[in-house]
This record gives sequence, structure tokens and C-alpha cells, in this order.
Amino acid sequence: MSRRVATITLNPAYDLVGFTPEIERGEVNLVRTTGLHAAGKALMWRKC
Repeated sequence: MSRRVATITLNPAYDLVGFTPEIERGEVNLVRTTGLHAAGKALMWRKC
């Protein structure tokens, strides 16, 4: 028996990414640079 699964997800989203050179536990850590990237789209095809 062969089953097929196809999924297309068109759900636009943005990923906000921050960078800091080091993280200090128990302290306030500030982000030095940020980036905004398009994400949230998926395409999956599987044949069982």
C-alpha cells in the first residue's frame, strides 16, 4: 500500500535575529546588531 502526503504552507512571517558578542548571566545583555529575514514558508513532499 502506497500513501502520499503533500503539504504546502504559505504562511508569511518575519524572523527578527539579534547578535551580541557575549552573554553575561545575571546582567542586562544588549544586542549589537539586528536583522529581519523573511521566513515561514514551507514545502514538503513525502512518499510513503
